[in-house]
Amino acid sequence: MSSDLDTIPLRPLDLTVGGLTVSLLGARDHDALLAATSNRGHLPFGLVLWESAVVLAEILVERRETLADHSVLELGAGLGLPGLIAVRLGASVVQSDVDPLTLQVAARNAALNGVSARIAHRQGDWRAWTDPQRFDVVIGADILYDRDDHAYIAKTLVAAVKPDGRVLLADPGRPTTPEFLRRLAAEGWSVRTTGHETADISRPNWTVDVMLIEAWRP
Repeated sequence: MSSDLDTIPLRPLDLTVGGLTVSLLGARDHDALLAATSNRGHLPFGLVLWESAVVLAEILVERRETLADHSVLELGAGLGLPGLIAVRLGASVVQSDVDPLTLQVAARNAALNGVSARIAHRQGDWRAWTDPQRFDVVIGADILYDRDDHAYIAKTLVAAVKPDGRVLLADPGRPTTPEFLRRLAAEGWSVRTTGHETADISRPNWTVDVMLIEAWRP
């Protein structure tokens, strides 16, 4: 697995989110990632930093009082930015991703920030979720891109969040996201959405609109 990782052009990236500085390793851009991984059946798009992850991290800082001494599951962790912020705010965090290569980079980023002892990394597939642990908060950044996964993600949320817990998802306006929100409502979730504007990571002077989805069981 490490030899596969060595073929991907990772670069260091330092971010400051709500006054907290985080160091990341990630793919330089989408083109470099595609060139390095085109022979893989599953392309690890989680190795690129997405705007939704930045917005979710910012929201966690704003809600820091809801994280201290709480358990957090990050679904589709990618580079792990929101989970790293949650740890810095006093949460215990499990980062999960279906792709082992991506999960290895998330673990490297935890080590890079000196929090390896406080973050667990578990390979997990929301199409076949088996983790018995339940969490106070379940988070995810840009995980609703595939309509075919929506039913599985909704089922995973039921299995993973505590009865009095919260779900926080950041989404960049994927066309099928409204369908997912209707599914949650139909399955008995209370859902609230708010819009957030953030800088476009790949295009200077551009911005991206990201929706924060908050869901809980009444």
